[in-house]
Amino acid sequence: MNYRFENQGSSIYLVAELPSEAEVDTMTLGMITNNTIPGVAHALYTQLDTAKVSLKQLLEGAVNRRRLAGVFLGICNALRNADDYMLDRSSFLYDAEKIFVNVSTLEVSMICVPVMR
Repeated sequence: MNYRFENQGSSIYLVAELPSEAEVDTMTLGMITNNTIPGVAHALYTQLDTAKVSLKQLLEGAVNRRRLAGVFLGICNALRNADDYMLDRSSFLYDAEKIFVNVSTLEVSMICVPVMR
């Protein structure tokens, strides 16, 4: 495992980079991310997915009808799912550089910024 410090604004984080074969203990992770435990540092868990590219990058390459339809269907599904969870559609970023697509499955990941407007 590799460790490094990362500055984000006024916060400093200790980042632990796990090898791809590492298996995460989800019970422990849930406890340290969802609870304030005296004497134990709070944790944030993020996972990078290298199979995803921005919609802009995807559209810069060769695009066929199936791929384009799959992406638009993914965006529509994401917004329909957002409605089910009472997420305001205006909280999503509609910039082609900020919508991500898995190049293998065409699964879309949209970014929701939960800020009151």
